Amino acid sequence: MREDSSLLKKDHNELHRLGISGDSSTSDDATLFEVLLFLSGGMGASLCYTATLSSLVYFKEEYGAASFVYLNLGVFFPLVPIALMQAKWDHEYDKRIGSYTTFFFRGVVGFVVSVLVTALIPFTHGLSVLVGLSTVLGACGAVLQGTFNQMASFVSFDSRLKAAVSSGLQASAIVPFIVSYFTNFGSSGSDAGFKAFFVTISCVECVLFGLFLLLMYRSRPVAVAMLRRDSAIYTDLSSSKDECNTIPQAEKPTTTVTLSYTELWDITSVCCVTIVVTLIPSFMVDAWFTKVKSDWIVLPQVLFYTRIAFDFSGRLATLLLPPTSVKCLLTCAVLRVFIVIAFFVVSTMGSYSNQLTPPFVAVIGWASGYLVTGCFQLAPDLLPDNQRDASVTQQASLLNTAFSVAAVGGLLSSFMLLFIL
Repeated sequence: MREDSSLLKKDHNELHRLGISGDSSTSDDATLFEVLLFLSGGMGASLCYTATLSSLVYFKEEYGAASFVYLNLGVFFPLVPIALMQAKWDHEYDKRIGSYTTFFFRGVVGFVVSVLVTALIPFTHGLSVLVGLSTVLGACGAVLQGTFNQMASFVSFDSRLKAAVSSGLQASAIVPFIVSYFTNFGSSGSDAGFKAFFVTISCVECVLFGLFLLLMYRSRPVAVAMLRRDSAIYTDLSSSKDECNTIPQAEKPTTTVTLSYTELWDITSVCCVTIVVTLIPSFMVDAWFTKVKSDWIVLPQVLFYTRIAFDFSGRLATLLLPPTSVKCLLTCAVLRVFIVIAFFVVSTMGSYSNQLTPPFVAVIGWASGYLVTGCFQLAPDLLPDNQRDASVTQQASLLNTAFSVAAVGGLLSSFMLLFIL
């Protein structure tokens, strides 16, 4: 009991250091300030590996068309082990040393390693080394993505923060698009601007790192939510320790309840299945851009940015047209599979691929952004009220695990298609 009390005392001291009252009962809804900082956090989670993948034309000329599939595998393969580790140990470490310290530590490590590895890419040679560095970037991105998704789930129960993180993961592609224009890199096999491109991306990641520090040090809703979350964990621990005391059951106050992952799966399985059905075809398509039969050298880059742009717009659309039923999302995800099949058929034709593949990629990307973001938004509503505060972060970890399994499953499927098509 003394250890649990010290945890709450430490968080109260942290709030006091930030100049924030320790009263978590006051209303501290997320403002536009928090929405923008969570958007920048999502961008920081994906910027470095997105910049690497956006160089697909250069790497195709340098290492062959199949290199893009290998790079995708390197970037997204760490999603599964990272998601499983976060699901297993994050909650335990939050209980031991407090939510603020653990989330701050994960963010710092993810950003710092991403900056260093991205700056190192122009000074290395060989596909195997590049895939290895991409794997490190993917691991850092997975840590940051899980961190911001978890924070968004308990800082505010409205949909804005989740949509901000989800949109930021795609909006980061705007940065390499602009940087490639000014450095004249990426639209051909020339290495002109190669070093300037990745060094600039590292500098932008440093700026996003600074915005993360601003979020952690200056956001009242985030700080109060950290305290509220630790209070919910402490209440759950205290109630389990005192369950045999002499106070009559009827006189005990209502307490929060932390669900097991088995119970969370029973509640959230329809969201997880929808994410898997949506993302496996999406990642198969994403990894296939350099394998589309075409004599237009920049077509892979056109498809890459088309997918990013429409995926981003689909995520924003959840704010204008909020989804209301997970089952409807699942139905749409199943129907979208036919469009994915049409894309692969057209990609092997050659003569019509330049005209038909961009519209197919646009539809696939928009639906992917809308369906996945919708699942993250609707999932907390499936939890009973007395279980939400203590379990919503673990639910976010479960959804991240489903996202990760689908990503790797889609990329492995695309890898197997290399030997078929």
